[in-house]
Amino acid sequence: MLRLLSDEEVVSQFGSPDRFITEDGHASAGWEGQTLDKFRLPAPLPLSWDKQRLVTHARCHRALRPELEGVLKSIHTLGLWSTIGDFGGCYAFRRIRRGRGLSRHSWGIAIDLDVGDNPQGAAGEVHPLVIQAFYDVGWLWGGWFQPPTLPDSMHFEKAARL
Repeated sequence: MLRLLSDEEVVSQFGSPDRFITEDGHASAGWEGQTLDKFRLPAPLPLSWDKQRLVTHARCHRALRPELEGVLKSIHTLGLWSTIGDFGGCYAFRRIRRGRGLSRHSWGIAIDLDVGDNPQGAAGEVHPLVIQAFYDVGWLWGGWFQPPTLPDSMHFEKAARL
């Protein structure tokens, strides 16, 4: 069984960006250089906000790159890649929408997939085997989020095992 990581667990496991936050609230290149790793997607995906642009790589936390790369390869190998309509991103240094604190995307420990079919707050249309593939490697599906967190069916994030 899995549960969401607390803010303290995220910082403990994946580092604190505090000393890398600039005056304008962005992360300096030092945070990205220390934290992120880039890998090739198993096949290109359209970018969610510009479908004409194909995404071939993703950046995520370096500690999670092998498992995220592996789960995406598994989804491709299972023939489920075509169920993922677009790529919404993995790393994006930003605050939580409608909340306080940083998004899990700020650490590169979350990924948004099939954004066009899965708007935040909607029930979601993610293939159950895609959800299971992520779950099997310790990632929770945002479609399972409960209040006060809005369901976010495009979203997967690293979780803690109970």
